[in-house]
Amino acid sequence: MTYVRDHFSEIVMAIAVIAFIFTGVFALVKYKTENIQLVVDPMSSISEGWEITETKNKDASYTLHYKNKLPAMASNHSALAFGSRDEVLYVYIDGKLIYTYGIENNFTKPINLGDHFVLINLPENSGGKDIEVYATYKGKHTDWRADREFWLEGNDGIILKLIKSDIPSIAICFVMLILAVFEFFKSIFLICRHQKGRVHLYLSLFILVSTSYLLSNTVLMQLMFKNMYVKYLISYFSFLSLPCLFPMFAKEKLTRFNLPLASAAVLSWAYSVVSLGLFVIASIGIEKHLYVAHGLMAFVVITVLVCCILDWKNKQQKNLIVGTIILGIFAIISLFAYHQGYIKAFFSAYNFRFFYYIGMIFFVIILLFDSYQHSANKLAGSAAPAEPDDVLV
Repeated sequence: MTYVRDHFSEIVMAIAVIAFIFTGVFALVKYKTENIQLVVDPMSSISEGWEITETKNKDASYTLHYKNKLPAMASNHSALAFGSRDEVLYVYIDGKLIYTYGIENNFTKPINLGDHFVLINLPENSGGKDIEVYATYKGKHTDWRADREFWLEGNDGIILKLIKSDIPSIAICFVMLILAVFEFFKSIFLICRHQKGRVHLYLSLFILVSTSYLLSNTVLMQLMFKNMYVKYLISYFSFLSLPCLFPMFAKEKLTRFNLPLASAAVLSWAYSVVSLGLFVIASIGIEKHLYVAHGLMAFVVITVLVCCILDWKNKQQKNLIVGTIILGIFAIISLFAYHQGYIKAFFSAYNFRFFYYIGMIFFVIILLFDSYQHSANKLAGSAAPAEPDDVLV
C-alpha cells in the first residue's frame, strides 16, 4: 500500500495511457471513412528520349549537351525541373535562350555552383518544341555524369513534391534544433548559478552547427534564399565549426585528456581562421583545400575516439563514450563516401551527408537515454546525485 500511495499519480497516468492506446486501436479498427489522404503524385518524368553528347572544353572542363522534344503539355505541366551539381547551365527552346545559371557571380572562377534543383517556367506553347540543355561541370567528381532525371509539372506541384522528399531530413533537424536550444539555455542557467555549464554550451553549439550543416543540403535553403552563396556559406561555416566544437565538448567530459583534445580544438580553430582569410582575401573557397579540411576532421575524430576508448572503464561516461564512438565512426564513413566517388548509388559523393545523419541520430538518442538513466537512478536512490555536468539533457 505504501508503494501505491507514493506512486498513485504515476499508476493513474499508466492506466490512462493504456486507455488511450486501447481506444485508438479500437476506433481505427471499428470506424472507417472514405479516403481523405492528400497524396502527392509523382512528377511526370521526361527522362526518356534524350540525345546526350559530351565535349571537352579548353579549360579542361566538360560540357554535356542534352536534346529532346517536349511532349504536348497540359496547363498544369508548365515548368521543367532537374537536379544540378556544380554546373554552368544554358537552356534553349527552339534555339531561344530561356534560362542560365552560373554566369552571374563576382569571382573570376565560380567558388561553388552548388548542388540544387533547377526550376524553369516554360514559355507558353512550348509543347512539341525542341529543348536543349548545356551543362558545363565545374566540380571535381565523376558521378556528375550519372543519369539525370527531368520532370514536367506545375511550379507549385514541383516545389511541394521536393519538400515532401526532404520532410524526414527536415524533421530530424527540427528535433536536433530543439535539443540544441534546450541545452544552450541550460548552460546559461548553470553558468549564472556559478556551476559547470560549459559542457552543455559546447554540446548545444555542436548540435546547432550539425543541424545547420545538414539543413544546408535540403530544399529548405532554396525556399528561403535567392543567392546560392547563402547556402554555400551556411554549409561552409558549419563544416569548419564541426571539428572545432567536437573536441571542445569532448574535453569537458573526458577531463583526463584535456591537453590532446584542447590541442585538436586549437588546431581546428586556427585552420578555420586561415580558411576564412583565404576566402576573403583571395576568393579561395574551402573546396580548393578540401583534402586538408577532411584530413583535419579525420584527425580530430580519431583523437576523440582514442580518448574515448582509453576512458572506456569510466562507468559514468560509458553512454556518452558509446555515442561519441558511433558518431565518430559514421563521420569517418561520411568522409570516405565523399572521396571514394561513385560506388553504386549508395556511395555517391553527393550522398555523403546521409551517413552523418545516421551518426547524429544515434548520438542524440544515446544522449537522451543517458539523461533518462541518470534521472531513473536518482529517483530510485541507486546512485549518488549527479554533478551538474553529468546530466546532458
